[in-house]
Amino acid sequence: MAAAAGSVTAMRLGPDDVYPIAFPIAHIGGTVMLAAALASGTRLLLVDTFDPATSPLTMAAHGATILGSATPFLRAYLAAQADQHRSDADSADGGDAALFPRLRVAVSGGAAKPAGLHREIADRLGGRGLVSSWGMTEFPLATHGALDDTDDDLARTEGRPTPGVEVRVVGPDGRDCPAGVEGELLVRGPQMFAGYLAAAEPDAGRDRPIGERRSRPADLFDPDGFFRTGDVGIVGPGGHVRISGRRKDIVIRNAENISASEVEEVIATHPAVGEVAVIGLPDPRTGERCCAVITLVPGATPVDLTDLARHCEHAGLARYKIPEQVEIVEALARTDMGKIAKSVLRNRFQP
Repeated sequence: MAAAAGSVTAMRLGPDDVYPIAFPIAHIGGTVMLAAALASGTRLLLVDTFDPATSPLTMAAHGATILGSATPFLRAYLAAQADQHRSDADSADGGDAALFPRLRVAVSGGAAKPAGLHREIADRLGGRGLVSSWGMTEFPLATHGALDDTDDDLARTEGRPTPGVEVRVVGPDGRDCPAGVEGELLVRGPQMFAGYLAAAEPDAGRDRPIGERRSRPADLFDPDGFFRTGDVGIVGPGGHVRISGRRKDIVIRNAENISASEVEEVIATHPAVGEVAVIGLPDPRTGERCCAVITLVPGATPVDLTDLARHCEHAGLARYKIPEQVEIVEALARTDMGKIAKSVLRNRFQP
Protein backbone atom coordinates (compact mmCIF):
# COMPACT_ATOMS: atom_id res chain seq x y z
CA MET A 1 0.00 0.00 0.00
CA ALA A 2 2.92 2.35 0.63
CA ALA A 3 4.14 1.82 -2.93
CA ALA A 4 0.61 2.29 -4.28
CA ALA A 5 0.27 5.57 -2.39
CA GLY A 6 3.50 6.77 -3.97
CA SER A 7 2.13 5.97 -7.42
CA VAL A 8 -1.18 7.75 -6.77
CA THR A 9 0.62 10.87 -5.56
CA ALA A 10 3.27 10.98 -8.29
CA MET A 11 0.85 10.50 -11.21
CA ARG A 12 -2.13 12.26 -9.60
CA LEU A 13 -4.34 9.27 -10.30
CA GLY A 14 -8.10 9.70 -10.10
CA PRO A 15 -11.49 8.40 -11.28
CA ASP A 16 -11.07 10.02 -14.71
CA ASP A 17 -7.99 7.93 -15.50
CA VAL A 18 -7.89 4.78 -17.63
CA TYR A 19 -4.69 2.81 -17.09
CA PRO A 20 -4.03 -0.28 -19.25
CA ILE A 21 -1.71 -2.82 -17.62
CA ALA A 22 0.50 -4.38 -20.28
CA PHE A 23 2.68 -6.54 -18.05
CA PRO A 24 1.66 -9.75 -16.18
CA ILE A 25 -0.81 -8.93 -13.40
CA ALA A 26 0.99 -11.31 -11.01
CA HIS A 27 4.16 -9.20 -11.30
CA ILE A 28 4.87 -6.84 -8.39
CA GLY A 29 4.03 -3.92 -10.68
CA GLY A 30 0.58 -5.38 -11.28
CA THR A 31 0.00 -5.75 -7.55
CA VAL A 32 0.98 -2.14 -6.94
CA MET A 33 -1.27 -0.86 -9.73
CA LEU A 34 -4.25 -2.86 -8.48
CA ALA A 35 -3.82 -1.29 -5.04
CA ALA A 36 -3.31 2.18 -6.57
CA ALA A 37 -6.50 1.80 -8.61
CA LEU A 38 -8.51 0.80 -5.54
CA ALA A 39 -7.12 3.77 -3.63
CA SER A 40 -7.74 6.34 -6.37
CA GLY A 41 -10.72 5.05 -8.34
CA THR A 42 -8.61 4.67 -11.48
CA ARG A 43 -10.08 2.34 -14.09
CA LEU A 44 -7.69 -0.48 -15.05
CA LEU A 45 -7.73 -2.12 -18.46
CA LEU A 46 -6.45 -5.70 -18.52
CA VAL A 47 -5.47 -7.71 -21.57
CA ASP A 48 -4.96 -11.48 -21.73
CA THR A 49 -1.74 -11.14 -23.73
CA PHE A 50 -0.02 -8.04 -25.01
CA ASP A 51 0.06 -8.04 -28.81
CA PRO A 52 2.15 -5.16 -30.24
CA ALA A 53 -0.08 -5.03 -33.32
CA THR A 54 -3.52 -5.03 -31.69
CA SER A 55 -3.23 -4.18 -27.98
CA PRO A 56 -2.38 -0.47 -28.50
CA LEU A 57 -5.53 -0.13 -30.63
CA THR A 58 -7.64 -1.72 -27.89
CA MET A 59 -6.16 0.62 -25.31
CA ALA A 60 -6.79 3.62 -27.55
CA ALA A 61 -10.41 2.57 -28.03
CA HIS A 62 -10.91 2.59 -24.26
CA GLY A 63 -9.53 6.13 -23.92
CA ALA A 64 -6.24 5.38 -22.15
CA THR A 65 -4.93 8.33 -20.14
CA ILE A 66 -1.75 6.57 -18.95
CA LEU A 67 0.46 4.14 -20.87
CA GLY A 68 3.30 1.89 -19.70
CA SER A 69 5.57 0.31 -18.86
CA ALA A 70 8.93 -1.08 -20.11
CA THR A 71 10.56 0.15 -23.32
CA PRO A 72 9.19 -2.63 -25.63
CA PHE A 73 5.60 -1.71 -24.72
CA LEU A 74 6.29 2.00 -25.22
CA ARG A 75 7.83 1.25 -28.62
CA ALA A 76 4.64 -0.59 -29.57
CA TYR A 77 2.55 2.49 -28.74
CA LEU A 78 4.87 4.69 -30.80
CA ALA A 79 4.66 2.28 -33.73
CA ALA A 80 0.86 2.26 -33.50
CA GLN A 81 0.82 6.06 -33.58
CA ALA A 82 3.12 6.05 -36.62
CA ASP A 83 0.73 3.63 -38.38
CA GLN A 84 -2.12 6.00 -37.53
CA HIS A 85 -0.25 8.92 -39.09
CA ARG A 86 0.41 6.92 -42.27
CA SER A 87 -3.24 5.92 -42.47
CA ASP A 88 -4.35 9.54 -42.01
CA ALA A 89 -1.92 10.74 -44.69
CA ASP A 90 -3.44 8.28 -47.15
CA SER A 91 -6.99 9.30 -46.32
CA ALA A 92 -8.99 11.83 -48.30
CA ASP A 93 -8.82 14.58 -45.67
CA GLY A 94 -5.10 14.07 -45.01
CA GLY A 95 -5.63 14.46 -41.24
CA ASP A 96 -3.10 13.68 -38.52
CA ALA A 97 -5.17 12.44 -35.54
CA ALA A 98 -3.67 11.41 -32.22
CA LEU A 99 -4.22 7.74 -31.43
CA PHE A 100 -4.34 8.50 -27.68
CA PRO A 101 -6.06 11.91 -27.47
CA ARG A 102 -6.70 11.59 -23.70
CA LEU A 103 -3.12 10.62 -22.83
CA ARG A 104 -1.72 12.45 -19.79
CA VAL A 105 1.57 10.63 -19.33
CA ALA A 106 3.48 7.44 -20.10
CA VAL A 107 5.24 5.56 -17.30
CA SER A 108 8.33 3.39 -17.33
CA GLY A 109 9.93 1.01 -14.87
CA GLY A 110 11.66 -2.33 -14.58
CA ALA A 111 14.34 -1.76 -17.21
CA ALA A 112 16.71 0.89 -18.48
CA LYS A 113 15.30 3.48 -20.87
CA PRO A 114 17.03 5.43 -23.66
CA ALA A 115 17.54 9.07 -22.70
CA GLY A 116 15.70 10.25 -25.81
CA LEU A 117 12.54 8.24 -25.15
CA HIS A 118 10.92 10.91 -22.97
CA ARG A 119 11.08 13.57 -25.67
CA GLU A 120 10.02 11.08 -28.37
CA ILE A 121 6.89 10.16 -26.44
CA ALA A 122 6.07 13.79 -25.64
CA ASP A 123 6.44 14.81 -29.28
CA ARG A 124 4.68 11.85 -30.90
CA LEU A 125 2.11 10.65 -28.36
CA GLY A 126 1.49 13.86 -26.44
CA GLY A 127 0.96 14.41 -22.73
CA ARG A 128 3.79 15.05 -20.29
CA GLY A 129 6.07 12.50 -21.90
CA LEU A 130 7.68 9.74 -19.86
CA VAL A 131 7.70 9.51 -16.05
CA SER A 132 9.92 6.74 -14.67
CA SER A 133 10.10 4.78 -11.45
CA TRP A 134 12.62 2.44 -9.85
CA GLY A 135 12.02 -0.52 -7.61
CA MET A 136 12.10 -4.30 -7.34
CA THR A 137 10.02 -7.13 -5.90
CA GLU A 138 11.75 -6.77 -2.54
CA PHE A 139 11.15 -3.01 -2.52
CA PRO A 140 8.52 -1.81 -5.02
CA LEU A 141 8.44 1.80 -6.17
CA ALA A 142 11.40 3.14 -4.23
CA THR A 143 11.44 6.24 -6.44
CA HIS A 144 9.04 7.86 -8.88
CA GLY A 145 9.23 10.79 -11.27
CA ALA A 146 6.71 13.62 -10.98
CA LEU A 147 4.65 15.44 -13.57
CA ASP A 148 6.29 18.75 -12.65
CA ASP A 149 9.87 17.44 -12.95
CA THR A 150 12.07 19.12 -15.54
CA ASP A 151 12.41 17.50 -18.96
CA ASP A 152 16.04 16.66 -18.21
CA ASP A 153 15.11 14.89 -14.96
CA LEU A 154 12.31 12.97 -16.70
CA ALA A 155 14.67 11.92 -19.50
CA ARG A 156 17.63 10.86 -17.37
CA THR A 157 16.44 9.92 -13.86
CA GLU A 158 13.98 7.64 -12.11
CA GLY A 159 12.57 10.41 -9.93
CA ARG A 160 12.83 11.09 -6.20
CA PRO A 161 12.21 8.68 -3.28
CA THR A 162 8.51 8.04 -2.66
CA PRO A 163 7.04 9.11 0.72
CA GLY A 164 8.73 7.43 3.67
CA VAL A 165 11.60 6.01 1.59
CA GLU A 166 15.27 6.70 2.29
CA VAL A 167 17.92 6.15 -0.38
CA ARG A 168 21.65 6.01 0.32
CA VAL A 169 24.59 5.76 -2.08
CA VAL A 170 27.59 3.93 -0.66
CA GLY A 171 31.07 3.12 -1.89
CA PRO A 172 32.89 -0.24 -1.67
CA ASP A 173 33.80 0.57 1.95
CA GLY A 174 30.15 1.03 2.91
CA ARG A 175 30.50 4.75 3.52
CA ASP A 176 28.07 7.28 2.07
CA CYS A 177 29.12 8.91 -1.19
CA PRO A 178 28.85 12.66 -1.72
CA ALA A 179 25.99 13.94 -3.88
CA GLY A 180 26.65 13.22 -7.54
CA VAL A 181 29.14 10.40 -6.87
CA GLU A 182 28.26 6.92 -8.14
CA GLY A 183 27.87 4.01 -5.76
CA GLU A 184 25.60 1.14 -4.76
CA LEU A 185 22.05 2.16 -3.90
CA LEU A 186 20.64 1.15 -0.52
CA VAL A 187 16.99 1.68 0.44
CA ARG A 188 14.83 1.61 3.56
CA GLY A 189 11.12 2.30 3.90
CA PRO A 190 7.62 0.99 4.63
CA GLN A 191 7.37 -1.19 1.51
CA MET A 192 10.60 -3.10 2.17
CA PHE A 193 10.17 -6.85 2.25
CA ALA A 194 10.41 -8.73 5.54
CA GLY A 195 12.72 -11.42 4.19
CA TYR A 196 12.82 -14.41 1.88
CA LEU A 197 10.40 -17.29 2.42
CA ALA A 198 11.89 -20.70 3.27
CA ALA A 199 15.44 -19.64 2.41
CA ALA A 200 17.90 -22.47 1.99
CA GLU A 201 19.63 -21.88 5.35
CA PRO A 202 19.80 -24.13 8.44
CA ASP A 203 17.93 -21.59 10.60
CA ALA A 204 15.19 -20.85 8.03
CA GLY A 205 12.69 -22.62 10.29
CA ARG A 206 11.13 -25.01 7.82
CA ASP A 207 9.25 -26.69 10.67
CA ARG A 208 7.57 -23.42 11.62
CA PRO A 209 4.34 -22.07 10.05
CA ILE A 210 4.80 -20.48 6.61
CA GLY A 211 4.24 -16.99 8.00
CA GLU A 212 7.25 -17.42 10.29
CA ARG A 213 9.64 -18.90 7.70
CA ARG A 214 11.58 -15.73 7.05
CA SER A 215 15.25 -15.31 6.45
CA ARG A 216 17.20 -12.05 6.25
CA PRO A 217 20.68 -12.93 4.96
CA ALA A 218 23.13 -10.51 6.57
CA ASP A 219 24.82 -9.61 3.30
CA LEU A 220 21.55 -8.16 1.93
CA PHE A 221 21.16 -5.53 4.67
CA ASP A 222 23.52 -3.05 6.25
CA PRO A 223 23.71 -2.59 10.05
CA ASP A 224 21.06 0.15 9.90
CA GLY A 225 18.53 -2.05 8.10
CA PHE A 226 19.00 -0.65 4.60
CA PHE A 227 18.46 -3.16 1.79
CA ARG A 228 21.38 -3.53 -0.60
CA THR A 229 19.72 -3.37 -4.02
CA GLY A 230 22.72 -4.33 -6.13
CA ASP A 231 21.92 -1.39 -8.41
CA VAL A 232 24.52 1.28 -9.01
CA GLY A 233 23.54 4.89 -9.39
CA ILE A 234 23.79 8.54 -8.43
CA VAL A 235 21.60 10.82 -6.33
CA GLY A 236 21.70 14.37 -7.61
CA PRO A 237 21.54 17.56 -5.53
CA GLY A 238 17.75 17.69 -5.95
CA GLY A 239 17.30 14.10 -4.75
CA HIS A 240 16.64 12.57 -8.17
CA VAL A 241 18.03 9.04 -8.57
CA ARG A 242 19.80 8.02 -11.75
CA ILE A 243 20.50 4.31 -12.29
CA SER A 244 23.87 3.49 -13.88
CA GLY A 245 23.46 -0.27 -13.98
CA ARG A 246 23.83 -3.39 -11.89
CA ARG A 247 26.81 -3.86 -9.64
CA LYS A 248 27.54 -7.08 -11.54
CA ASP A 249 26.65 -5.71 -15.00
CA ILE A 250 30.23 -4.89 -15.91
CA VAL A 251 32.76 -6.10 -18.41
CA ILE A 252 36.22 -6.70 -16.95
CA ARG A 253 38.80 -6.27 -19.71
CA ASN A 254 42.50 -6.15 -18.92
CA ALA A 255 41.57 -5.68 -15.23
CA GLU A 256 39.58 -2.53 -16.12
CA ASN A 257 35.91 -2.37 -15.09
CA ILE A 258 33.62 -1.20 -17.92
CA SER A 259 30.04 -0.22 -17.09
CA ALA A 260 27.76 -1.88 -19.65
CA SER A 261 25.08 0.79 -19.20
CA GLU A 262 27.54 3.61 -19.88
CA VAL A 263 28.57 2.05 -23.20
CA GLU A 264 24.94 1.28 -24.07
CA GLU A 265 23.93 4.88 -23.54
CA VAL A 266 26.55 6.07 -26.03
CA ILE A 267 25.81 3.43 -28.67
CA ALA A 268 22.07 4.12 -28.42
CA THR A 269 22.68 7.61 -29.84
CA HIS A 270 23.93 6.18 -33.14
CA PRO A 271 21.25 7.02 -35.74
CA ALA A 272 21.18 3.48 -37.16
CA VAL A 273 20.87 1.71 -33.79
CA GLY A 274 17.42 0.73 -32.55
CA GLU A 275 18.32 -1.07 -29.31
CA VAL A 276 21.58 -2.21 -27.75
CA ALA A 277 22.84 -4.60 -25.09
CA VAL A 278 26.50 -4.67 -24.07
CA ILE A 279 27.80 -7.98 -22.70
CA GLY A 280 31.12 -9.46 -21.69
CA LEU A 281 32.38 -12.54 -23.54
CA PRO A 282 35.32 -14.73 -22.50
CA ASP A 283 38.63 -13.79 -24.10
CA PRO A 284 41.86 -15.74 -23.50
CA ARG A 285 44.01 -12.61 -23.81
CA THR A 286 42.04 -9.90 -21.99
CA GLY A 287 39.76 -11.95 -19.72
CA GLU A 288 36.62 -10.53 -21.31
CA ARG A 289 35.87 -8.69 -24.53
CA CYS A 290 33.23 -5.99 -24.79
CA CYS A 291 30.51 -7.05 -27.23
CA ALA A 292 27.66 -4.82 -28.41
CA VAL A 293 24.53 -6.65 -29.56
CA ILE A 294 22.32 -4.26 -31.53
CA THR A 295 19.16 -4.04 -33.56
CA LEU A 296 18.88 -1.63 -36.47
CA VAL A 297 16.37 1.10 -37.09
CA PRO A 298 14.11 -0.04 -39.98
CA GLY A 299 15.74 0.85 -43.30
CA ALA A 300 19.11 1.67 -41.75
CA THR A 301 22.39 0.54 -43.30
CA PRO A 302 24.08 -2.17 -41.19
CA VAL A 303 26.68 -0.85 -38.73
CA ASP A 304 30.15 -2.39 -38.68
CA LEU A 305 32.67 -2.35 -35.84
CA THR A 306 34.73 0.49 -37.34
CA ASP A 307 31.68 2.74 -37.66
CA LEU A 308 30.54 1.94 -34.13
CA ALA A 309 34.01 2.55 -32.66
CA ARG A 310 34.26 5.89 -34.47
CA HIS A 311 30.88 6.92 -33.10
CA CYS A 312 31.87 5.99 -29.54
CA GLU A 313 35.16 7.88 -29.80
CA HIS A 314 33.46 11.01 -31.18
CA ALA A 315 30.96 10.81 -28.29
CA GLY A 316 33.82 10.96 -25.78
CA LEU A 317 33.78 7.36 -24.59
CA ALA A 318 37.15 6.30 -23.20
CA ARG A 319 39.04 4.18 -25.69
CA TYR A 320 39.35 1.16 -23.40
CA LYS A 321 35.53 1.03 -23.11
CA ILE A 322 34.86 0.86 -26.85
CA PRO A 323 33.45 -2.54 -27.92
CA GLU A 324 35.68 -4.86 -29.91
CA GLN A 325 32.83 -6.99 -31.22
CA VAL A 326 29.42 -6.09 -32.65
CA GLU A 327 26.57 -8.46 -33.41
CA ILE A 328 23.43 -7.42 -35.30
CA VAL A 329 20.19 -9.24 -34.46
CA GLU A 330 16.57 -8.80 -35.49
CA ALA A 331 15.42 -8.53 -31.87
CA LEU A 332 17.04 -8.67 -28.45
CA ALA A 333 16.14 -11.65 -26.27
CA ARG A 334 13.83 -10.55 -23.45
CA THR A 335 12.16 -11.85 -20.32
CA ASP A 336 8.38 -11.96 -19.88
CA MET A 337 8.59 -8.49 -18.30
CA GLY A 338 10.37 -7.00 -21.29
CA LYS A 339 13.82 -6.82 -19.73
CA ILE A 340 16.76 -7.70 -21.97
CA ALA A 341 17.90 -11.26 -21.20
CA LYS A 342 21.67 -10.79 -21.27
CA SER A 343 22.32 -14.36 -20.15
CA VAL A 344 20.62 -15.59 -23.34
CA LEU A 345 22.76 -13.24 -25.43
CA ARG A 346 25.96 -14.38 -23.70
CA ASN A 347 25.12 -18.01 -24.39
CA ARG A 348 24.33 -17.25 -28.02
CA PHE A 349 27.57 -15.43 -28.76
CA GLN A 350 29.99 -17.44 -26.62
CA PRO A 351 33.18 -18.08 -28.64
